[in-house]
Amino acid sequence: MATVIIRNEKNEVILDSVLTSITPLGFECEITEEEIKSLRNESGRLLKLVCELNLETNAAPLCVSGSISISSIRRISQNVNLLISRFTSLEKGAYQYIAEYMSHGKVVSFNINQLAVKRRA
Repeated sequence: MATVIIRNEKNEVILDSVLTSITPLGFECEITEEEIKSLRNESGRLLKLVCELNLETNAAPLCVSGSISISSIRRISQNVNLLISRFTSLEKGAYQYIAEYMSHGKVVSFNINQLAVKRRA
């Protein structure tokens, strides 16, 4: 299972949700009406957003960071909408991890030693 945390420019958490789908171009997740309101500034423009994708591995979850733009928001029921986003930038190696997650349902080339090196950098 993959999850996403979306933050605004002030590093405030706007959304913490399970992904319904993921591709190398972006992802989809469910969002409520209240959360949609927090995606816009006072003038109604969409904010610049940062995302953290948590992908399942054989060991600990792998966190991939990047920035996104909102492609669309589609209503799927009275209380639930579908947020469709596109990646504008991702950290190095993220596309490989996403491709592996799509193929295998988890990231298989990742090991815990890589996480220790990444945290030290």
